[in-house]
Amino acid sequence: MKRYSPLNRDSVHADMRADPVATRAAVRAQPGVREAHRGCEECERLDPLRRQTETRRQKVVLTLTEVASGLPLPPDARPVRMYVEHDPQYLCLIFESDSLEPVPLDSETPIALLADEDTISVE
Repeated sequence: MKRYSPLNRDSVHADMRADPVATRAAVRAQPGVREAHRGCEECERLDPLRRQTETRRQKVVLTLTEVASGLPLPPDARPVRMYVEHDPQYLCLIFESDSLEPVPLDSETPIALLADEDTISVE
């Protein structure tokens, strides 16, 4: 079965033109790709049988505190904000800690590299 990237929609569309049955099966087996093509007008045009009327999915809703508690942050870390960056998709957690070097407010927030429990370095 062919593997697709959720970011490369054109490869799915090209294969859908050539072999809709095999492409439909491959997309169905890859949740990220399936989600990327959910409601895709081009896929529906190329494969009318693909239209979905239901799905087997749920979502997990986490608070800022729940996400932060699962990370090896310094003991004095204070979670400040959480957001999602797109393309590629990243969940970003901004935190403050007295053990970090000061950063000017108008500069980009450094990326923390989480290594071991209570150990943090900055990229």
